Amino acid sequence: MLPPFYVLVRPTTSYLHPTIQYHYLDDSPLPLIPRQGEQVILLDYDPQPIAQSLSPAISVSNVKIDEAQGAALDEGIVRNDRMYTIETIPAQERPIDASNIGERRPASLLLSQFKQRNAVLRRALLNPQ
Repeated sequence: MLPPFYVLVRPTTSYLHPTIQYHYLDDSPLPLIPRQGEQVILLDYDPQPIAQSLSPAISVSNVKIDEAQGAALDEGIVRNDRMYTIETIPAQERPIDASNIGERRPASLLLSQFKQRNAVLRRALLNPQ
């Protein structure tokens, strides 16, 4: 299967066009290490698409595959004509650990975190990779 040509990243309600760098099994993994402020997402597309974030700031919540609109117009060019949309969410700013379990936090913050985690779980269950 040919590598993906049409890839979008959806961090919220908007879409971003990422810079695509093709990396193969025999390539060095060093270029994949995120630099300061850089967000790196790996997409393994064959046979089943699986995406994962190498950046601590974001997490991948879903990968959707659709037919790329207008891809058939590029006659004579052989490409993977699927559109890969990688949905991301911000990583938790404060992970849960033993040191902050007994810490008092406002109820509104706890409720907001609860709703956010439930939304992520719901998306993952409704759209399994």
